[in-house]
Amino acid sequence: MKKFNLIIILLFVSFVGFAQSKFIEVVVNDTVSLEPVRFQVNFVAVTVEYDTVVFNQDYDPLVQQENNKNILQGIKAKLEKNKYKVTPLDNSKANIFSDNFWSSGKQGWTVFVNGKEELDALKEVFDSEEQVATDVVVLSYADEEKAEERLIKKLIDKARKRANVIAYNSQLKVGSIIEVREEANGYFGEMNIGDIYLQLARNKMGLGTDYTGSINKTFIVKFSVQ
Repeated sequence: MKKFNLIIILLFVSFVGFAQSKFIEVVVNDTVSLEPVRFQVNFVAVTVEYDTVVFNQDYDPLVQQENNKNILQGIKAKLEKNKYKVTPLDNSKANIFSDNFWSSGKQGWTVFVNGKEELDALKEVFDSEEQVATDVVVLSYADEEKAEERLIKKLIDKARKRANVIAYNSQLKVGSIIEVREEANGYFGEMNIGDIYLQLARNKMGLGTDYTGSINKTFIVKFSVQ
């Protein structure tokens, strides 16, 4: 009798272990937008085209250098006239999608502004200046932590809905969450350096003329099932 009871107990433990090993795993991805609130705007003189340097016999680098110096002084004077605080060019932060991203050796000026309205007003000052190039960098966004919390909740809700669909069509019932893993977005194995910069920047960088940023996450969520 004792031997029979032991067999029953072992069978019960095995069944419980098998039941507990059953799960549904889903992968979900989503994005939330970020509102930019502070900007860094870099001003530099427009670079002379390569063809001009190579093929124009009248091109004089010293003359061009003097022209650039005059352009830069004109930029500074115009900014100060419009009551902007002007500092020397700071390329420690740069928009990798800008034409001026690789201009670390250039001279220029940097201005900091708050909000989209101030940015638009600043850009209007040089809207018709063909010899002036600008590079806009988003320094901060509004309520990043709250936006990330919303994204996490959104991902968990999406994962549960997807798991419920799978369970319903498998005659199962979704239980509690067993595990949540965050997966790095993108695969870098066969990307060149430009693709890698692009993929990294997509997680949180202002793109387009409104400079809206975003947070993108991918979760792998495992649910117990009954």
